[in-house]
Amino acid sequence: MQGGDAKRWTAVEGSVIRAALAFGKLPHDKLPPATEQLTLAPEEARDEALRLARLLGELAITGDHQAAWTGIVLKDSGDAIDVGDIRYDFYSGAAGIAVFLAAVAKVCGDDESRELALAAMRRLANRYRLIGMEPFYDQIGIGGYTGLTSIAYGFDVAGELLDEHAYRALAVAIAAQLPDSTIEKDTGHDVLGGLAGAICVLLRLQRISGDPRLLERAIACGEALMSKQDEKGLWSFMGGAPLTGFSHGGSRLRLRIWPAWHVDGAQGTSPRWPRSAWITNAASSTRIMRTGPTSAPCLEKRSTRFRLLHNGAHGSAGIGLSRVTLGLGQQFPGVALERDIALDTTIRNMPGHVDDLCCGSFGRLMVLDSAGARLHKPELTSTARHWAKHLMNHAHETGSYRMNLGSQEMNPGLMKGISGIGYALLRIAGHHELPDITALT
Repeated sequence: MQGGDAKRWTAVEGSVIRAALAFGKLPHDKLPPATEQLTLAPEEARDEALRLARLLGELAITGDHQAAWTGIVLKDSGDAIDVGDIRYDFYSGAAGIAVFLAAVAKVCGDDESRELALAAMRRLANRYRLIGMEPFYDQIGIGGYTGLTSIAYGFDVAGELLDEHAYRALAVAIAAQLPDSTIEKDTGHDVLGGLAGAICVLLRLQRISGDPRLLERAIACGEALMSKQDEKGLWSFMGGAPLTGFSHGGSRLRLRIWPAWHVDGAQGTSPRWPRSAWITNAASSTRIMRTGPTSAPCLEKRSTRFRLLHNGAHGSAGIGLSRVTLGLGQQFPGVALERDIALDTTIRNMPGHVDDLCCGSFGRLMVLDSAGARLHKPELTSTARHWAKHLMNHAHETGSYRMNLGSQEMNPGLMKGISGIGYALLRIAGHHELPDITALT
């Protein structure tokens, strides 16, 4: 093992040991608030995103005009960690990294990031063609963040940012060919790995391409999802409990049923998408959410325990994001109340114990930034930029963003790593020409 390689694997070994010791525990103490008002300037965000893109370039394994990365991975059993090739998906794999690098290339005009993004996409496309759809599904499922449609989403977003139409066409081809057997086999239901996420991606691609096959596949996913409700009109997640959050719960499902009803063109007259179904599920997603003067949304029952959560995957930030994205505050006053309570709770519980997009601080800040833009509330944007600058400063002082497992060098991915942090910094600083990936738009 030569020079740089030996240094890298020494760092890998140390990161894995630290991750193993931290496994199952809160990885970091809560970061104290800043002592002064801060703001993230666009040029600071671009410089930091470019720095993180360069780090990804140093960490990449390249050859034959293709790129891959290694990192800390959670085994499928969920009770052990390992080091290995990162996966293909949007959540923590090559598709998500390619989207971040494409964003840097677009915003910063950086050719190096462009070439690395294309190298990642080239390898991903080759792997898909080699493995095939059914085996690919068996490996990763169907969902919009971790499944087969997440790869289509990554190809489409990166292709859009890089003006590479061949990859956008590949995204449509992957999504339009989802077989009925794949849809019927899904047991995840949620946005990360299940049917709800697949619907998100299918509807995005349908709006952009106009391909009628995508709408037909979205409706098939919707019908399968509706058929899997329990007697209370809820869906079970993560061990059987109905949840309220965005990634795994009813908030994302509520968000998906509404636009699917509209895109279908029936406006409540179709037996496939009756308006009453959306209203029923809108109520279902909040039936287990407590709101009121205490501003304490998102009490989720698991067995006999209750947990108050504030992140995007399970908690108030995710609930707030779904209500903001729906944009139905005037038609349904209850939605506006839930939204405002969720956003307030998110702010009061900043920052999280980690910095990532999935369950950490930057995911919450992306929600606040999106809410500020959609609701024309500059105070939310200012709050997001304040905390983003504070978290960035802390990372510079300590040498790493706060990861759930190990160091930032061993977490290259989007939703759990540095790619997502870099992407969030660009969006929060005002680059809203980049898609809002927290809502799969």
